[in-house]
Amino acid sequence: MVVASRRFALILATSLLVAFAVFAVGEVAIRLLVTPTIFGMALGKMELAPKDWNAGRAHMRTVWEERSGDLSYQVYDAQLGWKPGPNRRSADGLYFSSLEGIRAPSPDVSFGDLPPKRLIAVMGDSYAFGEKVRYEDAFPSQLEERLGPQYRVLNFGVPGYGVDQSYLRYISDVLSWKPEIVVFSFVWHDLVRTMSVYNFLSFSGWDLPLSKPRLLLTSGGLRAINVPTQSPEEMFTKTRVSDLPFLEHTLGYYPLDWKETISYFPHIIRFIVPRFVHQLTPNQNATNEAVFSVNEAILRAFVKKAKESGTTPIIVYLPGRSSLGESDARRTLGREFLQASNLEHLDPTPCLLAVNPAERFVPDDPHYAPKANAAVAKCISPHIRDALEQRASVAGES
Repeated sequence: MVVASRRFALILATSLLVAFAVFAVGEVAIRLLVTPTIFGMALGKMELAPKDWNAGRAHMRTVWEERSGDLSYQVYDAQLGWKPGPNRRSADGLYFSSLEGIRAPSPDVSFGDLPPKRLIAVMGDSYAFGEKVRYEDAFPSQLEERLGPQYRVLNFGVPGYGVDQSYLRYISDVLSWKPEIVVFSFVWHDLVRTMSVYNFLSFSGWDLPLSKPRLLLTSGGLRAINVPTQSPEEMFTKTRVSDLPFLEHTLGYYPLDWKETISYFPHIIRFIVPRFVHQLTPNQNATNEAVFSVNEAILRAFVKKAKESGTTPIIVYLPGRSSLGESDARRTLGREFLQASNLEHLDPTPCLLAVNPAERFVPDDPHYAPKANAAVAKCISPHIRDALEQRASVAGES
């Protein structure tokens, strides 16, 4: 018995020593590898608790006051959250907006004052806008070039938009132009942006200090919340993150992530506890069912409203780097959504795959390079031409 007791004590002591060593090594490793973020520290893209709201809001206030980067040409909008301001120029001189707040080739452009042409509108996020490339290289401009001089393609893309914001911009800014065709483009991440009110809380590294409208799917249809949207000034007055409205409809928000008591814990605990809690209490906005149902309702509402206004709607799914097989973590959410919803759409993947992989994306950036933008235009232009010819045929018969 004495020998057995000693053996058990030795095994226990050894196990505790090993556990302590692993814990210590993990603690040191995390302390060495963490990097600062807007709201605290992160290991890779995984943030440690607690997040610091006051530090974050101070950072965002500075971003808003300095208005550099995207904010040099975008403005706060009470209905949409943000959009390009009228007759703006980006800090780096790469982007211009027209007097109507549409991406333009140069300053002082008014598309409404130009000679009339057959109009096509393109909706979407930064991929439609053509972030990181010149106006001439963005796919809406490439599309206009392919269609010919009798057509004008207006680029209503806005960096950072979710599917919901694109739809709301269609209603507020596009309908009045009475385009013949509206191309509604999206990437997989736009689907999850739809599920948030505060993207800076939902997505690590997002420092655009603006809130957005959120469309909820109810028994009575789509209902908008956070309209008018919280302005930066309103958000900055909140001394606690919990004072922000509509947090329950914000993807990735967990109250425990902001509990100050966790700051006294070792880093390894501050890293593990949120992961554990997130698994036990998954955010209701993050399930595929929730993401799919509301985005499908939005796109079907777009198709319905476009047809009612006499416009031909075309939905285009834009695959990212991972969807094209250029990374190990393949993102299939976009295609899973389209398969589940059975929405009629165009997918320019074949044309993008024909582009040299080294020339598909802007270096060290997820956005399409000029040749990829040209490939998208090449893939969808025949379908748009067919739709235009069909419209002309129907008009002739009537």
